[in-house]
Amino acid sequence: GIDGSLHVVARLLGRRTAGSVAMYMEYAWPPEPSLAMGYSYLNPSTDEFGRLNQMGEMHLEEKRYPEAEKAFRDIVKKHPQNYQAWSMLGESLSGSNQHAEAGQAFSRSAADSKNQMSAYAYYRAAGEFVEGGKKGDAITMLGKAIQSGFPASRVEKDPRMASILTEPRVNQMLAEAKP
Repeated sequence: GIDGSLHVVARLLGRRTAGSVAMYMEYAWPPEPSLAMGYSYLNPSTDEFGRLNQMGEMHLEEKRYPEAEKAFRDIVKKHPQNYQAWSMLGESLSGSNQHAEAGQAFSRSAADSKNQMSAYAYYRAAGEFVEGGKKGDAITMLGKAIQSGFPASRVEKDPRMASILTEPRVNQMLAEAKP
């Protein structure tokens, strides 16, 4: 049953997606060789945008950050409101140690997401700004993260935030956020 289900996933969404599903399930899935020849590696039913996104994700998984950055920059150029692409661009830039730019990308992702993920994206932006040496931007993003519901208790435990924890504005934010 599981093999048959993964076969359907591979036919509809591509071999890569079926492999990801199997890995998530912790199931060793060696596809039947005679059937695997008919599988597309990427999702065959997606458009140009979807293929570009899949390529960017593959580059990111393989730690090929410049290629991932290019793919996600192409996406946000055509779809500037796509908060997920902004977040993936942030991940790519972070992997390339371009922390200030990664902070900007995460900030844009948070501003466009308008959902519960915005708190996490603001927090990621704060961390990247800290690593990029932009304390003021880091504190601003941290304030937005806490205001959006990010738990203040996690901030105090994050070693990346150590350099701004002594700032009076940060101490005030954290004190106000505690119940």
